[in-house]
Amino acid sequence: MDGDLAGRNKMEFLSRHKFGIHGKENEPFGITIAEMVKAGCIVWVPKGGGQVEIVNQAALIYNDRDDAAVKIGAVVASAERQGRLREHLARQASRFSAGLFMTTIRDIVRDELSEKRRDDPGQHSA
Repeated sequence: MDGDLAGRNKMEFLSRHKFGIHGKENEPFGITIAEMVKAGCIVWVPKGGGQVEIVNQAALIYNDRDDAAVKIGAVVASAERQGRLREHLARQASRFSAGLFMTTIRDIVRDELSEKRRDDPGQHSA
């Protein structure tokens, strides 16, 4: 509805919202969901696909429209529940940071190089 947003414009847009609903079933990952979560939104997603791993909370995963309406209503009606879900999602968001991604890739490369050195005793370290 707001057109194609990217970068800072997208994050500013998302930061002005409390909630999000994603409707694509069986999304392989759902970068938009991760972005909404990182922006502090409570996001409901359909059951199936990678998006369920992002929210990782039954109250945020719906089976159909009726189930979504019940789950959304229960959360919107309770500030306490919203707080708990925001805390949960903040922990989830940390799993999708660029810093964590870079650290993980570096660790994998370091481990692989270390293993290759162990497997090839004739190779000299630099």
